Amino acid sequence: MAGEFLFHQYWLMNLFCSCYSIQHHRRRLAFYKLGNDSYKLVAQKMRWDEARRQCKADDADLASILNPITQAYITLRISKHNEPVWIGLNSNTGGRFKWVDNWLLSYTKWGRDEPKNNYGCVYIDVDRTWKTAPCTNNYYSLCKRSPGETRSEAQTI
Repeated sequence: MAGEFLFHQYWLMNLFCSCYSIQHHRRRLAFYKLGNDSYKLVAQKMRWDEARRQCKADDADLASILNPITQAYITLRISKHNEPVWIGLNSNTGGRFKWVDNWLLSYTKWGRDEPKNNYGCVYIDVDRTWKTAPCTNNYYSLCKRSPGETRSEAQTI
């Protein structure tokens, strides 16, 4: 009886581990690599804070866009959806726009008459420019996974 119980326990553990491994592998496949970073479009509409939690659940964060090459790559990936997409830029702390992963804000792609001072969260609009909106709006979102630790402003040049 004890041997049969141990066999079933071993079988269930192997089944769980196999399923976890497959699900973890599938989740990783949704990310597209560019250089050292990987990006994933979440094609489900949600508020900015919900979008960030969703990215964190995938060991990522809302995306920072640091240069025109990354901007071009991302807009190619998301343009077929024709939907606004949250990114990891906001002015919710201190009124200055900052990336959630602490990269310096040195590249921007603001739309006309942007940023608006009364809105704290940033998205890429269907015209491929960055716009501000209330953080309670529901948009798709873009997650970014980077190797290593979060960069501080002191480390970016």
